[in-house]
Amino acid sequence: MPNLTILGCGLIASAVIDAALDRGETSIRVISRSFPDAYLTDDRIECVFGDVGSGALVDVLEPDSILVVATGSPDPRCPPSKISTLLAPASRAVTEIVEECSKLSGMHVVLTSSGGAGYGPQGVDPIDETTLAQPDTVYGAIKLAEEQLLNVLESTGDNTVTSLRCSTVIGVRRGGYRGQGLVQHAADRFAEGAPVNLFNMGAELRGYIDTQDLAQVILAVGDRPDRKHNVYNACSTNVYSNLDVVKTVAEVMDVEADYTLEPGDPRHIVLDTTRLVDEFAPTFRSLRDSVEEMCSTHMAHNDQGVRPKDGVR
Repeated sequence: MPNLTILGCGLIASAVIDAALDRGETSIRVISRSFPDAYLTDDRIECVFGDVGSGALVDVLEPDSILVVATGSPDPRCPPSKISTLLAPASRAVTEIVEECSKLSGMHVVLTSSGGAGYGPQGVDPIDETTLAQPDTVYGAIKLAEEQLLNVLESTGDNTVTSLRCSTVIGVRRGGYRGQGLVQHAADRFAEGAPVNLFNMGAELRGYIDTQDLAQVILAVGDRPDRKHNVYNACSTNVYSNLDVVKTVAEVMDVEADYTLEPGDPRHIVLDTTRLVDEFAPTFRSLRDSVEEMCSTHMAHNDQGVRPKDGVR
């Protein structure tokens, strides 16, 4: 894949970097504020330090490039009172991407968006990519705005944008310890002999996708010779509840699944993946395989891990 540039070095981006290296890519440009030591010493990776939105892309991109936008997202629990502090950097970042890419030709931007946050809470019936987005959180509004603003690129030259709407991404950050929040929390609580407190009765349904599976989808999208605007729901065909995840953590750790269930209205995020499966035939790791890797990695770095909070929504 020529001219592969990745924005970010976190949970999703690191999986894309590793997947690209594993398949033989020898020249990858990564733009981030920080890097694992393994990336800094790898001759196949050009590490560019900087923040997108503060000039990191200026004179860095090349024509006919694949640009993977997998930067960090604002905390979905952030209160509306902080909306301005979240919107400002997000807006600057997207503006810089559009400005710099529009100077070039043949750019293909692959955005890992957030279908669940953009759609808002749903019922248990899967919804497809044509469903009207109705974000009901600051987080959802920002992710949807990023997707819509990046689509402006398609009016500039022969540039294209593909959006991958993910429900819940699960996995381990390459070169780091942080994984998906619920797994971390449950592993910490069980290690301390304490119960996991689950809101909304633990009944919320999610279409999880492992970072390794998502990375393969991203690379497959970038490989397509017939680049065109597309939106895909990118998540596993298997749907799990939060309680399913907690029970799987307990099973992997070989402990009793001790939990309390708080009342509330479940916020299901179930996406129809027919289009993704038909066009790319992706493979999906099982929930247990993902949790096994996350638990072993997280507990090995437990001193640095995210400590238990008062519950998981």
